[in-house]
Amino acid sequence: MTAREFISSIFVAVVLVSSTFLPAASGPAEENLKRISSATSDEDLAAALASVFKTATDEDLRRLISDPRPEIALAAGWERVRRTVPEKGDPGLPPATTKPAGQP
Repeated sequence: MTAREFISSIFVAVVLVSSTFLPAASGPAEENLKRISSATSDEDLAAALASVFKTATDEDLRRLISDPRPEIALAAGWERVRRTVPEKGDPGLPPATTKPAGQP
């Protein structure tokens, strides 16, 4: 099992367990968040996360990090961190990080 598969399985388990404690939904934004909580497979979860965080602003993420549902707060925190990691080959990376380890 790869690290990605392990993290994904843990995240799905958190979503499935915590979905029992969801508050009533209100409005379209809450409906999108509810899709994350009610995901039953990795594919459903990935689609729900993409739909929520694709247009989320930094302010939205700050608000969602405080959400009482752990799956939403965790996903928002992860998205915030993910947005700070440069894409591979990004010219803004320091030279030392653009070379594989052990390369001169």
